Amino acid sequence: MSVEEMAQAHLTTIQKAIDELNNQKQTIEKEILRLTDYLEQGNALINERINSTSTAIVSDSSLK
Repeated sequence: MSVEEMAQAHLTTIQKAIDELNNQKQTIEKEILRLTDYLEQGNALINERINSTSTAIVSDSSLK
């Protein structure tokens, strides 16, 4: 195998590594979006519960 052939084989290996990293990047970006959506929904639910509890407390104390 010549030096040029070895260099070409090496560059092919590098390209495959880049392709694999790009695939992993896409997978990670999708997971970040999924988890961000989950976080936002969870925060919205908690804030909704907090607000409804605060309203109930204010309503109860205003009845007395």
